Amino acid sequence: MDSRIKKETQYKYIFNMVLHESKFAWNTASIFLLVNSVLAGFIINNFNLKDKGNFTLIALIFGLIISVMWFSSLYRIKTRQGFWMAKAREFEKDTKNNWFPIFSGDAETLANGGIVKADSNKFDLKILGIIHLPSQKALGIIISLFILFYILALILIITT
Repeated sequence: MDSRIKKETQYKYIFNMVLHESKFAWNTASIFLLVNSVLAGFIINNFNLKDKGNFTLIALIFGLIISVMWFSSLYRIKTRQGFWMAKAREFEKDTKNNWFPIFSGDAETLANGGIVKADSNKFDLKILGIIHLPSQKALGIIISLFILFYILALILIITT
C-alpha cells in the first residue's frame, strides 16, 4: 500500500509538470506572437523605401532577434514537455500500476495523428480530415513566416 501511495504522488507530480509545461508553452507563444504582431504591424505602417529610417532598420533587426529567440524557446519547451509526457506514459503503461491512460493509449494515438473512437464517435485532429499538423509544428511555421518577413524586409531596405 505504501508503494502505491508513493507512485501516486510521483504520478501527480509528473502530471502537474505536464500541465505546467503546457501552460508555460501557451503563455510564451502568446507573448511572442503579440510582440511580433505589434512589431510587424508597426513596420508595415512605417515602411518606406524612399525614407530608410534607422528606426525601421532597428525594428526589423529586433524582430528577427525576437523570432529566433521564440524559435529556440519553442524547441526547449517542446523538449521539456515531451520529456514529462513520456514519463507520464511510462507510469500509465506499467501494467502493475493500473493507471487510467490520460497520456497513453487513445490519447497518444490521437496526438500522433490517429483516429480513435469514443462513445460511438470517431475523433481525429486532422485539418479537413487530411493533414495532421501538431500545434508545435504549426507554431514553428508561424515563427518561420515572421522570420521570413523580417529577412525579406531587411533585404528590401538594404538593396534599394
